[in-house]
Amino acid sequence: MRPPSVRTLSLLFWFLVAGNAATFSLIWLERTLEVMNSVPQSHGPGAPIMAGDSSECVVLGPLNRDDAAQALAEGIRHDGGRAIVRDRDILSRPDYVVHVEPSVSRDLAMRMLRELRNQAINGHVISDGKLDNAVAVGVFGLPGPAETRRQRVAELGYDVDVARIERHRTIHLVYADKPPARRPHGIPLASCWDG
Repeated sequence: MRPPSVRTLSLLFWFLVAGNAATFSLIWLERTLEVMNSVPQSHGPGAPIMAGDSSECVVLGPLNRDDAAQALAEGIRHDGGRAIVRDRDILSRPDYVVHVEPSVSRDLAMRMLRELRNQAINGHVISDGKLDNAVAVGVFGLPGPAETRRQRVAELGYDVDVARIERHRTIHLVYADKPPARRPHGIPLASCWDG
């Protein structure tokens, strides 16, 4: 069997380049359509976000408060633009709750809490969820300090664990057909078409 010629390899190379370009184009088109479909198309009855033949669309935010987002959208409308507010739920950084395993009753949990306090360990009884009647002895934003606290309490002879609790929060985004005339300091602004 003889090796392929340089011309055959060259054609194969360009064929692969064209195939990759076509694949990239399809992925880009799909992403663009996704973004376009996620952008709200109206504010009020029949009013498009993107005016007429203008292709400009901006998103401001995220903002933590709905009233601030509504005020920003109202300012854009006051200046002749079109704007709407969209809310999004996102995951925040989790909490790590160090707790003594749940008791069978609230009374036993309160007894455990008093016992812990007598050993200079502050805490509180959790009253809902899967940790109902557990005694929390610390809540941390990082797993390292939570593990240190768990070990300290475990050394006193308690059955202690760390629960990772996911937290959700709502952010507010303002979609508009143009940037505001006076953008408040510190509020991010991007094109709707940016990834």
